[in-house]
Amino acid sequence: MDFCPAGHELARDQVHRACPACRREAVVTQVAAADSSLPREVIAAAVAGPAALRSVAAALAADPGALAAGAPPSVGRLVTELIARGSATLRVPACIACGREGRQLTRASQSAMCAPCAHRAGAAECARCHAVKPAAGRTSDGQPICERCRRHERGHRLCGICGKTASIAARARGDSPDVCVNCYKMPDAICSVCGRQRECNFAGGEQAGSASERRMTVRCHGRSRTR
Repeated sequence: MDFCPAGHELARDQVHRACPACRREAVVTQVAAADSSLPREVIAAAVAGPAALRSVAAALAADPGALAAGAPPSVGRLVTELIARGSATLRVPACIACGREGRQLTRASQSAMCAPCAHRAGAAECARCHAVKPAAGRTSDGQPICERCRRHERGHRLCGICGKTASIAARARGDSPDVCVNCYKMPDAICSVCGRQRECNFAGGEQAGSASERRMTVRCHGRSRTR
């Protein structure tokens, strides 16, 4: 039988982990120091399962003011439960910007904000369009970009043919580089219906046994679908 340094019994899978009982006592001690209106037994009962306990313990260890702010969400749920159990000290977690309650909050500089307000608070000038919008991402050098520009640049890489950054139509494979939409040319094949040499999506697909039978021009393919 194994025990932690404080004398708590440990299960076999807890020998190399932090002691859950010590973690719970640390959380109860921190909460009791911030709220003297509740007995320790009530506080201990309010702390939920192991996952929530780990999250609350980590949040309080990193930020002693998390309890007063009601953020992150695991701490907010604990505060709500403590209020329901009779806390006369803690306040219902509310967004510092919009004042709404009942929302999951994230830690702000001095308090906490709901996700929409935190998103708006992160507005900055986009490095691409120069409009002041919430930052949806960052460029390679750390500059903020808005959601519209982020979506536009998604999939843009350096073309191995023209050397420009653009949307990639054909990904690099083996010795073949990325090819952008401006440089890409669909391969040709002889249509299995009309016998003409035309652009074909199935060109180069000899590894598939029926590839040659599937080769059709766009016009022939359309006719075959309407039969």
